[in-house]
Amino acid sequence: MKLSTVGYALLLPTLFIYWDSSTLGSESSESVSTTDAVLTRGDGGCCNELQVWMVSSRCAPRCEGLEQGFHELSFLQYDACDHCFVASDLTSLLTVQANLPTLLFVHGNPLNHQEAGESCCSLYRRIKCCDGPKMLIFWSWPAETVHTRSLLRPIQLVRDNARVKGYYAERQGYYLARLTQLMSTQQPLTLGGHSFGGLVAISTLHLLAGGQLPGTCLPELESKQQPCDHLRAAIIAGVLDYDAVYPGGRYDRALHCVGKFYTTFNHCDVILKRWPIHSCRGQEALGLVGLCPSRLGENASKIIQDHVTCDVRNSHYMAEHLACPRIVQAICSLSQPNFLLETTCE
Repeated sequence: MKLSTVGYALLLPTLFIYWDSSTLGSESSESVSTTDAVLTRGDGGCCNELQVWMVSSRCAPRCEGLEQGFHELSFLQYDACDHCFVASDLTSLLTVQANLPTLLFVHGNPLNHQEAGESCCSLYRRIKCCDGPKMLIFWSWPAETVHTRSLLRPIQLVRDNARVKGYYAERQGYYLARLTQLMSTQQPLTLGGHSFGGLVAISTLHLLAGGQLPGTCLPELESKQQPCDHLRAAIIAGVLDYDAVYPGGRYDRALHCVGKFYTTFNHCDVILKRWPIHSCRGQEALGLVGLCPSRLGENASKIIQDHVTCDVRNSHYMAEHLACPRIVQAICSLSQPNFLLETTCE
C-alpha cells in the first residue's frame, strides 16, 4: 500500500525519534559479557597498557534521592584473563585510578547497557594506541528513549525526549562529580562525553566548581576549594545551548574547574541543526557553532576548539569522530603537560 503525501508527512518525522542515536551500537553484535572478541579485534600491533572499567548508574535514581543513589552505582572491571567484565567495587576503582592518567567518558543517547558496552569497546580500540599506561572508565547511564508512539505529534515527541534526557544528564553530573571528588588529584583526569554525554561532563565540572543546578548540589564543604588543576574536558558534538558556559549561563562555573577544555564543532551536523526547536531557549548547540572566546574572559585561554566538518561531514555519530586520528590524538594528549592540536579545515 502506498502512503499519501500526508502519510509521509506524519511518518518521516517519527524516524527522528532516535534523533541522537549512535551508530556505535551497530558496530558489533557482541554483548558486554563477550567483550573480549571486540577488545582484541583489529589491534594492528598497537597495544599499550589500558585498564578498562564500566560504571553503571542505570539502577540508581534518575531524578531524586541522588545522594543515596550514588551508593547504588555498579562497577565492572575488564578481566583480560577471563575475557569479560567482572563485578568490582568503588575502592578497587579508586586504587587503580590513583596510579594512572584517566579518561572518564560518557556515551550519548539513546544507548542501552549492551550498546554502551559496545561503545566502550570502540573507544578502547582507539585510545589504547595512545602513548603510555592509562585508564578508561566508561559511564553507562539510562539514555534510552522515554516517550514513544505519538504519530500525531512527532516533533513534540522528539522535543519531550530531548528535554527529559537533558534533565537526566544534569543529574548524572551529580553522580560523576561525587565520584570525581573521591579520585586522586595526582593523576590527570579527563571528563569526556559525546552528545548528551558532553552535557553530563559539563554539568559535572559546573558542580565541582561550586555551581548549583535545580535539585542537584554537592555538599558545601566538598564542593568548595576542590583542587581541579588536574582536570581536563573533551566534549564531542556537545548537545547543549552554546552559551550555557558563558558568564551568567546555566553552567557558567564549568570552565573555572578545568585546565583545558577541548570541544569539537561541526556547522554541518545534521542532528544538531535541529537543536533550536528542542532547546528551551531556542539556542544553537555548542557542537554546531562552538564557543566565542571573547565572551569567556579569563577562561578563554583554556579553550581548544576543533572544527571537524572536513573530517565527519554532516555526521553527529561517535563512530565517525573516532575514525578521525586527530580527534583521538587530542583526547589522548589532554593528559600530557603540553597539548598540541593540528590546524583544522575552515
